[in-house]
Amino acid sequence: MELDDLVSGLMKQLYRVSNSESVVGKPMSFADSAVVPLCRISVGFGTGSGDVSGEMRKKGGAVDVGGAGGGLSVEPRAFVVVGKGGHAQMLSVRRGARAILQRAIDVLPETVNQVLPAKDDDK
Repeated sequence: MELDDLVSGLMKQLYRVSNSESVVGKPMSFADSAVVPLCRISVGFGTGSGDVSGEMRKKGGAVDVGGAGGGLSVEPRAFVVVGKGGHAQMLSVRRGARAILQRAIDVLPETVNQVLPAKDDDK
């Protein structure tokens, strides 16, 4: 197999797995909500080829060799949850202090609305 064929085959497979449905998953229904997974995709690959030269070639032992390898990682990063009335919320899968801070910022408006009484503009 020629190097061009190896690279072409790898690129076709890379294109196949890196479409938008791989990053933004298919929506799933749970009770009254729709959940859409958001993923991070990492792809690595390599190819190589060679042939026998020198004395082996002179003796008629010309051999072409080739190889290819790769890896794919799909990591869920967040979920978009669309509830009743079309209210959407993003739930991060991240861990650590940054994720905690982001979650606090996300729920702050809802928490304030529940804790503080509604302002009466008529007074």
